[in-house]
Amino acid sequence: MAIYTLRSGATAHPEDSVLQPFTDLIRSGGVLDLNTTDSHFKISQRGAGANMSVDINTGRGVIKGSGNAYPVRNTTDINVAVTSNASGNPRIDAVVLYIDLAESPTATADDVTKSAVVAGTTAASPVAPSDATIQTAVGASNPFVRLANVAVANGASSITDANVTDARVQFKTKHQLLADTKTFSTTPAYDVSQTNDYIMTLTSNIASMTVTGFTVDVPFILRFVQGGSGGYTVAFFTLIDWPDDTPVVTTTTSKKDSFLFIPRVNGRFEGYIMGQNANIS
Repeated sequence: MAIYTLRSGATAHPEDSVLQPFTDLIRSGGVLDLNTTDSHFKISQRGAGANMSVDINTGRGVIKGSGNAYPVRNTTDINVAVTSNASGNPRIDAVVLYIDLAESPTATADDVTKSAVVAGTTAASPVAPSDATIQTAVGASNPFVRLANVAVANGASSITDANVTDARVQFKTKHQLLADTKTFSTTPAYDVSQTNDYIMTLTSNIASMTVTGFTVDVPFILRFVQGGSGGYTVAFFTLIDWPDDTPVVTTTTSKKDSFLFIPRVNGRFEGYIMGQNANIS
């Protein structure tokens, strides 16, 4: 058995050890940012003279699979070809970045992150390649991120921006709040390991709920909106310590209540009212 750490003088650090602190902080892969100023790895047509290829913009991001998370950086636009289509039907291709774990790295490891255009199946109403199809195309063990889906018409001679559907997502860290909509249930089960800010529209009373996937001292938020004619009630999960009495949700239609919870090391939860009776747009 070997236990690794990082110290000056060591010359053969295992990859897992070097990437450990970074991997431990990353929840899921993607690009650095999706704002309009920094177009990290954005896919676009080939300059002013569009042809059967697309450009991958410069940028930074993270590719994470079942093992390590890999930081990636692109300093020059990359051009990738889209194969022609003479099938009689359109198709949709996926443009991806992936880590080739079988590649022998150069001194700067600039040959490990690779791009690919994974062709979809031609059909009258085509769909983009599934993640499983992409995984097969890039190699079963190689982690990847999808950057865009590209519509390829029958007989197409060029790919323009109108054919490109952006599919980038921003990479997520394990301690940031990630909002999601929760489908209504009278007995909802919340998994806060991947999403820790849920919003639910009430259409009946919640009789009970459970929470799993939480981490001690990492907060999560549950929000409720009164739907229908309103008047619905919520029974919270157990072991919550509120500063005052257990709160009652606002019963007015279209009003929203928000509650924050902090798991404690003793197995209980601190519960706080973030806001009640809020208007929603």
